[in-house]
Parts: sequence; C-alpha cells; structure tokens
Amino acid sequence: MTRIRRFVHIVLCSVWLCALSACSPPTKEAAEPPPPAAQELPPMNDDYLPELSVSSPDGAIPTVQSSYCWGRLGCADYIGGREMMEGRDPAPVSAGAEIEVRYLVDPAPSELYVQQIGDKPGEMRSVPLDEGRFNAPEEPGIFYYYASAWWKTEDGEYSKGSTSSVFAIEVR
Repeated sequence: MTRIRRFVHIVLCSVWLCALSACSPPTKEAAEPPPPAAQELPPMNDDYLPELSVSSPDGAIPTVQSSYCWGRLGCADYIGGREMMEGRDPAPVSAGAEIEVRYLVDPAPSELYVQQIGDKPGEMRSVPLDEGRFNAPEEPGIFYYYASAWWKTEDGEYSKGSTSSVFAIEVR
C-alpha cells in the first residue's frame, strides 16, 4: 500500500509541475554563474532545495523557484510560467548562444528537462539538452523556459525529490 501511495504522490506532483497557469511564486534569483567544474558541489540535503544555475557566455540567467517536493520541506505547488517572471527583466543572450542548465548539488539529478513556454496557456515545447546545454534561438525576442529535475533512488523505483524553476532570456 505504501508503494502505491508514494507512486500516486509522485504522479500528482508531476502533474502539478506540468500545469502552468497564473499564481504568485516565491522569488529566488541565481546570483552567480556556475562554479568551475573542478569545484566540489555540496551534497544533496533534505533541508534545502538544490540551487539551479542557468548561464550563457553573456552571464548568469536569473531563475524563479517553482513547484517542488523535497525532503523535510515537503511539497509546494506553484502554477504559472510566464506569469512567474512578471516584473523581472529577461537576461540578455546572444543569438544561438549556448545556455547551460545545472543543479549545484551532488549527485546531479536523475532526470533534467527544459521546456520552452509558448504564448498560449499550457503550450510547452520540449528543449533537447546535450549534457545540460542547449542553444538560444537565432531569432530576436523574449523566450520563457521551465526547468524541472528529479532525483531517484539507485534502482529508479522511488523519488528522492523533485524541483522546478522558470527563467527568461531576451535574444538580441
């Protein structure tokens, strides 16, 4: 029975993470670009969410914390995509620039997904990642993204935690 309840909980959290409508989120901005690869990352901890780092050669890209289910913090659901970025300026990025998305925690997530948020509510397009990297669009404009990650047990059967964030870039 416990496995079924945990599975249902994971499915419900995943559904909420994918549902994007208007809601007021807490704010959390990435202040610095990711540390060099040689620097040791902090271990995963049930008491705090792993920090999402998004960067391009043009600099750090601020993020806003979205929904999560994490250790002693429990679960929090925030519904919104573009709305979560209201009042915040998108980060300037060069056309076609490589954007790196990663969580500053060891181990890295079992699964990491990035989706581009469309113009219509619920409209999302999966962004293929290559080792946590993707390229900014070539055409100028403002683009919104939703990043989500899951950590699983070694056998992949249970979730150890999940979190998501949103960010925006302006291609000039």
